[in-house]
Formats: sequence, structure tokens, C-alpha cells
Amino acid sequence: MEIENLEFESKLGKPAIYTFRSHRGGSRFLTILLPGQAYYKDAPLMWYSALAAFQAGTDTLNVEYDFQANRNSPGKFTLGSTLVELRSSLESFLSNHEYETIIMISKSIGTHFASEMGKIGNQVIKRHIFLTPLKSTIEFMKDTPEMLVMVGEKDPLFGEEDVNKVRGIRNVLAITFPDADHLMEVRDDYNASLRILEQVARECGTFVSDCIRRRI
Repeated sequence: MEIENLEFESKLGKPAIYTFRSHRGGSRFLTILLPGQAYYKDAPLMWYSALAAFQAGTDTLNVEYDFQANRNSPGKFTLGSTLVELRSSLESFLSNHEYETIIMISKSIGTHFASEMGKIGNQVIKRHIFLTPLKSTIEFMKDTPEMLVMVGEKDPLFGEEDVNKVRGIRNVLAITFPDADHLMEVRDDYNASLRILEQVARECGTFVSDCIRRRI
């Protein structure tokens, strides 16, 4: 494994730092990981999902948003400007790295960005994993060829009604975790939280492995 920290310019000041893991000898597949608003690229779900995707055979790119790099409060950024910088950074990266297939793993606000980026440059993103998605992304799920959704049953941002809508969408596999919140953790039970983390990573690895096996 080779790990690089790549800098991408930000209008907010400090550059955003993306963590790029690559296979020696190269890979034809890339997994891009979009974190949550206050759930950074090296937080447990993003870190271990990336390692699972890497072990499955893809290179991985863990994203840091402009506002995260500059430690700005939510009131000092807009989703629109962040999306513009995110798209620009990813297109810059892909101009120097060629992949046959790209898979996205995103969490919370990351699912919003993913749903707004069906295409990056000439690359159409057809395979997604959504962790604790936002309600606004349900319509996007309906048009996605293949998707895995994982959410806690006590997530206040994505309730039972939302989960039922997702379960009714063809090509979407929904997995729920009892007692888990928006962090995909069970309050006051670290063992249960660790079991969820392990399962999330395992499911991500399986999804990515299947994509590679079928050369999708």
C-alpha cells in the first residue's frame, strides 16, 4: 500500500487534504469516500470502509471538504460552493489518474454531494454506498443502478418511513441497525457500536468486491 496526502486549493484559505491509498502495480478501480459534515475522513466509518474497499482491490480517496480544512462553522459555508470545489478537486485528481470504474461511499451530507455528482468529468458514477443518508437523496436512489444503504434505526434524520421508501426501490439493498443513531453507534454500548462498525466495513468490502468481480 502506498499512501499520499494530496492538497487541493480552497477559496476558504487552507487547502483541503485528501488521503489517497494506491496499490503497487496499480488498480483499475477507485473508491471515493465522502464524509459527513462533522464526521471527518479519518473517523471510524470512513477509515474502515476505505480499508475494506482497498482490501477488495480498489484504490481509495478519502475526501476532506473545504470547510473542514478551514474549521469553519456551518454558517460560514454553502453547500453549493463546497460542491463546486469538491467537483473541481475530483476532476483534477482524475485528470492524472485513470480508472475503469469508480464507486462512492458517502455519509450524511456526503450523500447529498454524491447525489449531485452523478458524473465527474467523463466518468459516470453508477455504484454507491450511502451511510446514514439524508432524506433528500431518496429520489436519487431511484435512478441509481446499484446501491447499498445502511442506517441506524434510531437515526433522527432518516426514520422508519424513509427506510420503508428505500426498501421499495429496485436495485437498493437497505440494511438497518437496531438502536444505532446517526453516528451508527449505540449510546453507552461500545461493544454494540464496534460490532456495527465491523459489519459496515464488511458490507462495504463485499459490495466493492462484487463490483470488481462483475467488472461493473
